[in-house]
Amino acid sequence: MQSDHRRPGGRIAALVTAVVATRAGYEALRRAKPGGPGRWERKNFAGRTVDLCAGPAVTVGGALAALASRGLVVLR
Repeated sequence: MQSDHRRPGGRIAALVTAVVATRAGYEALRRAKPGGPGRWERKNFAGRTVDLCAGPAVTVGGALAALASRGLVVLR
């Protein structure tokens, strides 16, 4: 049996999983900001406020994409 990560459809499913999970996680963190805004916002070198929500969102999206490419997560 050939695993999904070798078929083009499996790669596309992994990519879609990563995009959807990353975007959903990012938006959820931006809205909720667990622990308060001070935990998720910093000033950059130019003095602008930036948020730190993208890091955890990308990590979760990447992990889900890896699982999806191995057929361990199925989107329906």
